[in-house]
Amino acid sequence: MPVEWAGTMAQQTTQPQDRPSLLAIRGVALMTTVLIIGAIFLAIGISNVVDASEIASHGVQVRAVVLGVPKGGPSNSTEVGYTTASGQREQGVLGGVSYLRVGSAITVVYDPVRPSVVALPGASSEGAWQQVVAGSASLLIFFFFLVSWRVRPGKER
Repeated sequence: MPVEWAGTMAQQTTQPQDRPSLLAIRGVALMTTVLIIGAIFLAIGISNVVDASEIASHGVQVRAVVLGVPKGGPSNSTEVGYTTASGQREQGVLGGVSYLRVGSAITVVYDPVRPSVVALPGASSEGAWQQVVAGSASLLIFFFFLVSWRVRPGKER
């Protein structure tokens, strides 16, 4: 549409807006999700490996009673109650153990520094290491795609 300005005719032009495509937005959302999930898996896995290491090296064995499934917890875990060597009553959660009957007496190992951290005697930290590997793999995937997105030929960022 012509616009008259100081005796000259100028053409009014509209610049196309430089907006990201829907595909780019979805890619960023996906990669953000991968980053967050990877970081969560890595943090939980490292925490669980540290707990397992502490219990394996300094754990104290006691008798415990199965209380049931923890409220708000995963269905494949069991809450147990026990008395520490110092006489303190504690409750802890055994992850990945759902086959125990409520009221059963079992032997558990707890961390004397944090008595609510408990495991079965001889429990493996394999599941914790799997979380660490899954978290690390997710973060590697995130950084691979981040680098490949930033270094695409013919694209300026």
